[in-house]
Amino acid sequence: MIFLILCLLTVSLAQIPIKPTFDDNFAATVDYTETTGRRTFTIKGAWYSDYTDRADAYDATLAQVGEVLVFENQTDDGSVTFIYRKETNDCSKNNAPVYLPHPFSFLANALQNGTCVANDGTVGAAWAQYDVRAMNITLCASNDGTKPFWLEEFRFGVAHSQRTIQFDTFVSGKPSSRYFVLPDACKGGK
Repeated sequence: MIFLILCLLTVSLAQIPIKPTFDDNFAATVDYTETTGRRTFTIKGAWYSDYTDRADAYDATLAQVGEVLVFENQTDDGSVTFIYRKETNDCSKNNAPVYLPHPFSFLANALQNGTCVANDGTVGAAWAQYDVRAMNITLCASNDGTKPFWLEEFRFGVAHSQRTIQFDTFVSGKPSSRYFVLPDACKGGK
């Protein structure tokens, strides 16, 4: 009888999802859309996030632009973004006063909120944080807490931002600095 109870307890505990603790430094293949105010940024491809040095780089396809390298550096006032167009060897620079926090920054306060389904049909665990005055964020991750599947985020207030991220691949750890080297066309400070 004790053996049966231990077996049932083991099976029950094996089904409890493990809360993700993703490294804020990572490389991933994503389909990413962010809308803040009237600005929408949609990109599909590789994302290199160096949270330690407050930088992100994308080697991807930017909606309505084509193949690009995007470099985003966080500053005390927001962010500076360089968009390098591969086809034309042209670069533009934008300053944004408001930026969304790192996509996994909410996890420390997130609660498990049922199950969710990845695009490939894999069932995972939903982790959410909701504050009626500030945010509604849900991350769908593998039950073992090692792989993000998708994130849906709504921020209320002045910025009124939303972000959706579909993760196709994910590798934890600080990406190589070679992904953060600006092309010469971006070094003129346009």
